[in-house]
Amino acid sequence: MRAAKWRDVLIGDMKLIHILRESPVVPPDRIRDQTTMNNDLRRTFPTVGWFNTEKHISNIRSVLMAYAEINNSVGYAQGMCFIAFVLYRVYYEDCPKFAVHDTFYSLHTIMGFLRPLFPRDDKDPYVMKWIDSTAGVVRLKLLSRNAFLASKLRGFGYIKLLIVKTLPALFANWFDYNGLLLVWDHIFSTDDIFENTLNIVVGMLLYHKDVYIHLKMEKILELTSVKSFYKASSVVSHAYTLQR
Repeated sequence: MRAAKWRDVLIGDMKLIHILRESPVVPPDRIRDQTTMNNDLRRTFPTVGWFNTEKHISNIRSVLMAYAEINNSVGYAQGMCFIAFVLYRVYYEDCPKFAVHDTFYSLHTIMGFLRPLFPRDDKDPYVMKWIDSTAGVVRLKLLSRNAFLASKLRGFGYIKLLIVKTLPALFANWFDYNGLLLVWDHIFSTDDIFENTLNIVVGMLLYHKDVYIHLKMEKILELTSVKSFYKASSVVSHAYTLQR
């Protein structure tokens, strides 16, 4: 079962989950980025009717505000809304009573991996260093599967651009809801969430390797800006070949 697997990887065993569920998730009255968050709540998965109820929106808002209150150095950042929406629906459809709790604690785990992407302030130098080093790891993974493609992308900065576009929302803004579930099933298939996440990035590159190899960078950027360019099932298939 998807929800049970995600909980196991993102929260822990049932003993810990039961303990965490005993404490209420209490949001503050207001957070620093309240306006941005409220705007994002209205435009996240706008075509998925399931989310268009005040109950669900209110619960997701509570999760995001409680997270922002506890992690005030980050607060709320764009991308979190996508992550919270998907977690909440998967958990709600399995166990409505504790969907808010499970979403809240799972969001903490995911943001623990993505935290380096969100600057502490305008002068934070660590973000670009993290992106550079992560892009290097992605290129090494790609090198083991397609050396020519890895060579073609070297120096263009495209891998770094792909990381910046996809990771803040954990790919949720690049696939439709059902396709994203397949992507996340891979990411949460083992405890090595970060490794699996990078495998998805490599899978996106391998899926359309001929485009990257044969076209000029200007055309590549044009084509890959279209979110329907990537087929989730094929990307995931490539990603699984990279698991150790």
